[in-house]
Amino acid sequence: MRKRRNGQSIVEAALVLPLILLVVFGIIEFGRLFNHKLTLNYAVNEGAKAAAYRSAPDTITGIIENSITGFSIEPGNIMITYKDSSGGEMAPFFTSDNKVYFANESMEVFVDILVKYNYEPIAPYPTITETGFLLLESRAYVKVQ
Repeated sequence: MRKRRNGQSIVEAALVLPLILLVVFGIIEFGRLFNHKLTLNYAVNEGAKAAAYRSAPDTITGIIENSITGFSIEPGNIMITYKDSSGGEMAPFFTSDNKVYFANESMEVFVDILVKYNYEPIAPYPTITETGFLLLESRAYVKVQ
């Protein structure tokens, strides 16, 4: 007499399917995360190019925001700081041509651009962080010409 095994394949699928879905969604999530990080790095580098040629902070912020596609940065998450060669902060002066100048033009001046983004995964992963977000940061540090 032949044994019936109709339920065996359903039980096997019920055991294996969650693992396969976890791997597939993990790959998709990692791809999204990597895409957001690369986009953030690109936007910060575009802002750093503008900052190197004395663009005003509002112009730099606009360039960063326009370089990002697919997501948006919250207004307070773009930080632009001007520093001297020793790392001390400097206050810039602005002119009518929307350029940045400093009191002592003979000093080397650097601009530090930091952009933060709260990445929200597609699926809720409560064990990753308490808030459900992953903080992505990108920074550029360039000499002002």
